[in-house]
Amino acid sequence: MSVCVCVLAGYNPRNQTHRSLLLCLLMTSCDLSDQTKGWKTTRKIAELIYKEFFSQGDLEKAMGNRPSEMMDREKAYIPELQISFMEHIAMPIYKLLSELLPGATELYERVATNRVQWTKVSHKFSVRGLPSNNSLDFLDEEYELLQSQGALGDDSHCDDTHCLNGCLDEGDGGRGL
Repeated sequence: MSVCVCVLAGYNPRNQTHRSLLLCLLMTSCDLSDQTKGWKTTRKIAELIYKEFFSQGDLEKAMGNRPSEMMDREKAYIPELQISFMEHIAMPIYKLLSELLPGATELYERVATNRVQWTKVSHKFSVRGLPSNNSLDFLDEEYELLQSQGALGDDSHCDDTHCLNGCLDEGDGGRGL
């Protein structure tokens, strides 16, 4: 029995299988909670994760092994890997969670918003002709440049949720979504 069946059939708290599946869903959603944070935090955590992946990939290469694509700094395309992860793992998990617990809808919406931001980052990589393994630091540099030029206006109201540091929409004055 899957969590999907619980959603379709209705969650029964007296059913041990339903309770067990809900706990599994909650544990997984906790594990992926970085995807529910604001864009700046989500992006920074992704950078740290890929730094760790690439270190492992380097070790695997040094031992004569072939690392998986996401651990190979020469082949990994971080924005597309993140989009795929969100579409196939994070979004379905938070969608199920929001169907079981309507109060979790905001979490699903945040994941969907961050997925849109990864799409924008992918576009920026493409437009700038950046290599797939390029650091995401250029996004911070772009933000700081716009801020120093006064192009962002008063961003004192910005927080991690609303000010999409490093992934600004063109023509929105740096206000993000």
